[in-house]
Amino acid sequence: MSFILRKGTAEIEEWTISSLALNPGDCIEVVAGATNAGTAPTASTFGYYRKGVAIETTTTSSTTVKVQVVDPTQVWEATTTANSAVGSNGGNFNFYDKASVTNTHAAEDESGVVQIGVVGAAADKKILIRFTDASGIDPAAA
Repeated sequence: MSFILRKGTAEIEEWTISSLALNPGDCIEVVAGATNAGTAPTASTFGYYRKGVAIETTTTSSTTVKVQVVDPTQVWEATTTANSAVGSNGGNFNFYDKASVTNTHAAEDESGVVQIGVVGAAADKKILIRFTDASGIDPAAA
């Protein structure tokens, strides 16, 4: 699994998707103000986009997915694209795709997660994170 809830509880919701194959642990997002289906996060994801983590497998023909709804009080284990490092604790990172985050520091308003710890050896590429905001509300909106 890519994202695993390690601390806290999550509400389960059913979200609309379109042409999106998911595995348990994959992250999806709904862009603030959008009425369209959930999509896979990218490096362009903003922290305030509403996010959920799939708890079931879907295919590209699936129209819904059950997700654990993300909030910033939870602690998640995440897969990274490079070796983990304790020196990156407190760093803001972007999503690489629906299954992992980068270890490249990002601007706070453009990041999806904050590293708060590491899991296992550096080569395991696993970190503990908190999602940033994920409220679905654009802080710059009037």
